[in-house]
Amino acid sequence: MNSGELPPQAPYPPEISTTVFHFTDDISKMMSILKIGFKPHLSLEDISWLGNSMYQEMAYPMVSFCDLPIGKLNEHIKYYGSYGIGMRKRWALKNGLTPALYVIPNSHFAKNIIDSQLKIFFLEDERTKKNERLDGEYDSKNLIFNILARSKPFEGNDLKKVNEGKRLFYHEREWRYVPDIQAVPLGISKANFDRSKDHYNTALAEQSMLHFAPEDVLYILVKNEYEIPALIQFINSNLSDKYAPSQLQLLQSKITSYEHISRDI
Repeated sequence: MNSGELPPQAPYPPEISTTVFHFTDDISKMMSILKIGFKPHLSLEDISWLGNSMYQEMAYPMVSFCDLPIGKLNEHIKYYGSYGIGMRKRWALKNGLTPALYVIPNSHFAKNIIDSQLKIFFLEDERTKKNERLDGEYDSKNLIFNILARSKPFEGNDLKKVNEGKRLFYHEREWRYVPDIQAVPLGISKANFDRSKDHYNTALAEQSMLHFAPEDVLYILVKNEYEIPALIQFINSNLSDKYAPSQLQLLQSKITSYEHISRDI
């Protein structure tokens, strides 16, 4: 097996999707993804489950997808938007996407994460006061942030829709692409997020785009049937310098509408 090559894939049972979907609420955002790829951005997440009164929110760099069969997308689409791209799960695995780790706050796992986090940050504060640094300190802190950036509470508050109340995140079956680049910390406080999110998002767009080929795409969803001709025209006009005619036709063949599939889901 060549370096970077995935092992043979185990067969999926019928109830497991072979697709990961990314949804947005605007057709122009979806057109941008088709043209340049998925753009990671800072996402502000509820971390109140960690029990730290000083930090209730933390931002992590990511692109989010859901691992839901197309027949179970109805509620997800209503919440996140009717414009989506469905990617082969093989592509997701090849590019390092991982399922979110759903955490029950009172579980042993959560308590271990909380204890490790508190120890690392307490020791860091103490060493900062003494102007000291310990070997491996960065690695330990980075490990915690790598876990937290891929973790989500079983249920909690969606900080992007503050008026929606608590949401059962577990039912979203989220997958995340979390880039790790030096220009952007893996965990960013709410104050730093408010102050510097544009700077960090620019760095993410410049250094960690998530690319794909037409062969990786299984579905392109628009909200209404009447939007399909405009999307076909966009593909022909804006992607012809990037893809061969056969690849443009392949992308066009993947287009359908939520208006159409909603009759079946």
